[in-house]
Amino acid sequence: MQQRAVFVAPSNLPHNASMTAAEKLPFTAQDYLDWERQQAAKHEFVQGETFAMAGAGDAHVTISGNVFAALKQHLRGTPCRTYIADMKVCAQAVDAYFYPDVFVTCSTADAQRNDAKEEPTLVVEVL
Repeated sequence: MQQRAVFVAPSNLPHNASMTAAEKLPFTAQDYLDWERQQAAKHEFVQGETFAMAGAGDAHVTISGNVFAALKQHLRGTPCRTYIADMKVCAQAVDAYFYPDVFVTCSTADAQRNDAKEEPTLVVEVL
């Protein structure tokens, strides 16, 4: 089960601000990226909210690994790169960052991006 957590970036709070439990201040994509780099656990980001990532079971990890290995082998010698679990994809159209189980990008622009890829050709989620 995925747990939901909302985080507020301290830079958004005036020095004399007080918040009730029901208030939420915007957490921008850049706030998320800056915060995520400092976290021990992975979190996904969707429209200002972050969600802690849960661990995966044996079957899930095995299937993801097999898909990754097959794609990596198939794409050898092409400009395409295959990624597994620990690389983020940025979905700008929906203001989100997420960690697909496996994805492929053939983008030369993505080859230059270190923290998150923006132009996946294929995204695989193991259910």
